[in-house]
Amino acid sequence: QPPSEFALLLGKGQALLNLGKAQEALACFEEAIALAPQNAEAHVKRGLALERLQRMDQAIESYDQALAVDGSSTLAYLYKGAVCNRLQRFQEALDCYEKALKTEQMSAAV
Repeated sequence: QPPSEFALLLGKGQALLNLGKAQEALACFEEAIALAPQNAEAHVKRGLALERLQRMDQAIESYDQALAVDGSSTLAYLYKGAVCNRLQRFQEALDCYEKALKTEQMSAAV
């Protein structure tokens, strides 16, 4: 079975991100989100592209969207925590890291 258009867009976006082409990667991730808005991974990857473009507030929004879709997304909490740390929003960063730990422990217990 061939990969879906969604999977191809995520893969292409990741490759572009790895090549340092964050703007082009962002376009792929946004197209993927349009196809599957309930996919947390696509929102996380969009956040990473926005971080590379130094659009930190939008990156946080993207991580928040990922968490709205999947509240147990350890990666979304970790990346959001890192951005908050860079923005010197230390309490918010700490909260994110604590939630990441909780979600990781819960998934390990299953």
